[in-house]
Amino acid sequence: MGGFPLDWLDLRAPQDRKSRSATLAARFAAAVAGAHRPATVLDLGAGAGANALYLAPYLDRRSRWILVDNDPALLQMAQDRAAGVGLAAEILRLDLAADLGSLSLDRAAGVSASALMDLVSGSWFADLAGRCAAARLPLLFVLTYDGRLAFSPADPADGWICDGFNVHQRQDKGFGPALGPSAVSEMARILADFGYRVDFETSDWSVTTEDGDLLREVVDGVADAVLSVRKGDVPRIESWRGRRHAEIADRALSLVIGHADLLALPPV
Repeated sequence: MGGFPLDWLDLRAPQDRKSRSATLAARFAAAVAGAHRPATVLDLGAGAGANALYLAPYLDRRSRWILVDNDPALLQMAQDRAAGVGLAAEILRLDLAADLGSLSLDRAAGVSASALMDLVSGSWFADLAGRCAAARLPLLFVLTYDGRLAFSPADPADGWICDGFNVHQRQDKGFGPALGPSAVSEMARILADFGYRVDFETSDWSVTTEDGDLLREVVDGVADAVLSVRKGDVPRIESWRGRRHAEIADRALSLVIGHADLLALPPV
């Protein structure tokens, strides 16, 4: 699995921070603190470290992090940013798509990931969940896309575009056929089968008319994804893209993208 560009991760980071569930973050931190092992959190798909930086204030300052990703440049950035705020973090370069079995949970008191689980397959997630359940680890998986795209003002092509985007989101991202828009419900089902107590809250992005750079990236990302699965509909897709770009230029477009945060606690 390849990583995401740093400029995209930094562009989305403010929206991620304001969208996340503080309640579930606090409950995860409490579960980690109550674990009978050193308070080390394993962060999967760590990217540039945004998830660890968000969660760190909820945890004891003596807590440690293991940041896992396959992109060495992003990992170095994550470690540097963690050090900049006094966060004890080590990095682990690992291709989670290919080498999940080599990921050790021995030192972990909890496992977290951000904007990852809609990219993985059901079988991959079941493997992870089973291993975490055996170790009785609390889990926090945040900012998982749930299939909702709501543009304002509405456009006649929006429903068709959203359907095409969700087809793309279910395609293989390196882990096998992706859970995509079904990720939240499938994760909850799989985790419940392993005895976890599961709770989740919405963490929707609300992108305003003032967020032009982010809107452009999202519109282009959606249009490009639909082009990849509907190659015979280029004029219709490009027409939609053009209308949306014009609205962004006029500061007339806003957008809600549906996400959810999921907390899973092992059986008492």
